[in-house]
Amino acid sequence: MRTAPMSPAAWTTVLHNQLLQLKLEDFELDPIATRQPSAPSRRKRRRPPQHIYKQYDDWVTVSGVQKWRERACKVCALLRGER
Repeated sequence: MRTAPMSPAAWTTVLHNQLLQLKLEDFELDPIATRQPSAPSRRKRRRPPQHIYKQYDDWVTVSGVQKWRERACKVCALLRGER
């Protein structure tokens, strides 16, 4: 004789009751989670201090709308590739 399957609400209630019955002794310490974090293996590369971004007041009209002209700085493009 087969029994009818539980409704999702009844199943959630059973799981909730099981969770409420857990005690601190039921949990084990995870050795990976309690390990000290290791030092970062790679240092972040900083932008050279002599590189300064220059803003140009250069406008271009595209489809009747004025927009800033986008320019790619060669130094920024090279540094972007290393990130």
